[in-house]
Amino acid sequence: MARRPSSSGGDFQVSSSFAGVDTLVEQFKLAPKAVVHYLRLEMARYAMRAKAAAASNIQSKSGRLAANLYTRVSADDDQVTVELGVRGVPYARIQEEGGRIRAHRIFPRDRKALAFLWMRRSGTGIRFAIARQVLPSVNHPGATIRAKNYISRAIEQTRAEFMESVEKAVQSGMNEASRLTGRSSS
Repeated sequence: MARRPSSSGGDFQVSSSFAGVDTLVEQFKLAPKAVVHYLRLEMARYAMRAKAAAASNIQSKSGRLAANLYTRVSADDDQVTVELGVRGVPYARIQEEGGRIRAHRIFPRDRKALAFLWMRRSGTGIRFAIARQVLPSVNHPGATIRAKNYISRAIEQTRAEFMESVEKAVQSGMNEASRLTGRSSS
């Protein structure tokens, strides 16, 4: 840093010069691509952990929601997107967000009638049929479904891991950019 007197007498100006500016500029040019590359890798790892957390938040008998959870990580030049969702399960959204199902009639899909076998459990846990009923349709009375928040809870549960993954990716990307330009980052 050099101080020079100015032409006005008592004032002075400060100027600075930096050695290696070209290398630093080159490093910053390489950094976004390197960071995006490492973010994509880290977000793929994070997405699998978030998916596992969402699956453990689901309490169901059939396992259909958990079996149809998916993750997708995509990246372009300046952003990485992580998706966590459910495919092919019509009731997935109402289970996540809650809501009201209106009263409606239920008809058979591929038969002429709906058949119900009513079961009863004995004291020893053995099931036995007590009635069989065949109907052309039934009336669903409607229902209020409370929000289960299995995906949003998973995101909240893995928030710290997400931040660690981002920090690790940025550091790895900067290190890679430094390595490619021949300088070490601190």
